[in-house]
Amino acid sequence: DSGSSTGSLFMENVTITDAEYNGINVDLADVSLRNVTFDWSSNTLATNTGNNLMISGGSGHLEMTNVTSWGYDVIVANVMSFVLDDVESDGSLSIYPGGASSTANGPAGEDATMSDVSVLSLNIVRTVFTASDLDLNGGDLSISGNSPSADQQSISDLSAGGVSIG
Repeated sequence: DSGSSTGSLFMENVTITDAEYNGINVDLADVSLRNVTFDWSSNTLATNTGNNLMISGGSGHLEMTNVTSWGYDVIVANVMSFVLDDVESDGSLSIYPGGASSTANGPAGEDATMSDVSVLSLNIVRTVFTASDLDLNGGDLSISGNSPSADQQSISDLSAGGVSIG
């Protein structure tokens, strides 16, 4: 893919504390995070506004299992498939398959799943995903773009301030 690197990042059993600007900023095909904690301590700066937990510019797969993040604004993933399980963050989550300006179809079915995810809001485009136990802590769920398949969205146990489909 033009603009995307090959390769992968695999992190397991890691705690990252006070990483300024971005916890992770990669342009790799695949990113796997298992048992990873990101923590921004209020002792180092008054605010961490504008700093991101993760910016993933790759076009491959994102796996997040037992990932916790405090003090980072947003998770942005430009991936074509994802599995998120037991993810908790006080930031927002945005998934843009192929990038925010792409028109490429995103994943569907087993290539797009979330379970036990708690974030401030979720913005997801061109994707048919399955989710269970999705808590947006009063924030909004926004689903937009053309559907990559005739499959229906399947979301069970959703807590959100609002839902927008466009």
